[in-house]
Amino acid sequence: MRQVRTQVEIRQGERVGLLFTPRLYMFKGEQGITFKADINDLMQVYALYADILYCAALNLWTLEGKEKDAAPFTRADFHEFSAMNPQGFGKAVNIALEALTGKSMDMYVAESKKALDSGRNPAK
Repeated sequence: MRQVRTQVEIRQGERVGLLFTPRLYMFKGEQGITFKADINDLMQVYALYADILYCAALNLWTLEGKEKDAAPFTRADFHEFSAMNPQGFGKAVNIALEALTGKSMDMYVAESKKALDSGRNPAK
């Protein structure tokens, strides 16, 4: 069974619960979130996953019956988290990938390497 729920510490002592279910996509458009990125641009990919974590936090928050506007975290908090705690961010991204796609980061890396070795561009 996949792990779909976790917590991250976005700031010293401030933990936020995340729930990675397809429902998080209902927050598309929130504060300009598009869920799109040029996969050849690492900064866009980091920003995409920071947004996914933010939406996962909103997903859990609102499913617990709380008002979205009362959330004690912001989109910027997750972008800051991605820069300040790359190890924790990477772990959360891996959980997100596995929960939403069934593939781990290692599987994506292996598939990309195989595509590159065979002369294909994995970005296409």
